[in-house]
Amino acid sequence: MRKVKILLVVFWCIVVGGLLYWLNFTHFELYKNLEYGFTVSFPEDFRIKTEPYSVNNSDNFDFIITDSNNIEYLKIRAYKKPIDYKEPSGPFPKTVSNEKSGSETNQYIFNGITGFKTEGAVEGGGGTFSYFEFVHNGKVWVIEFSAEEGNYYGQSYNKNIYSKIRDSFSLIELK
Repeated sequence: MRKVKILLVVFWCIVVGGLLYWLNFTHFELYKNLEYGFTVSFPEDFRIKTEPYSVNNSDNFDFIITDSNNIEYLKIRAYKKPIDYKEPSGPFPKTVSNEKSGSETNQYIFNGITGFKTEGAVEGGGGTFSYFEFVHNGKVWVIEFSAEEGNYYGQSYNKNIYSKIRDSFSLIELK
């Protein structure tokens, strides 16, 4: 009887250990985009899709990381910086509020990149939004942080995986 108990304890340790490994150490692959100049990692069973759109008569792209159920975990938008784009210059007040949309913008550093983080409520009670905007390599970049709450547009997320994907984003200097 004692041997059976020991075998059951060993079996459960293996099962729980495997589950913890899978939850915390999902195998990630590195995506490197040399045209736009960034890298990001995501689980090997996820994919990154690009969706073109046009702003100011210029071709631009959204890079969207989705899981196998097509749930969007992270959206990265890059578009050519318009001529009239005003880059941040100091000194800035700590916070700039936009009364119309109920949003608030703060200076923010994300993964060593200086820019601005905007947070607010979606008009009509559609939830909240959060994104980080910065300029790099002649492009304006917008990274949506809205999935931080674990639910985005009614889609449930694995917050641990979302955090790892978000925190893996980095820039590459283009030559």
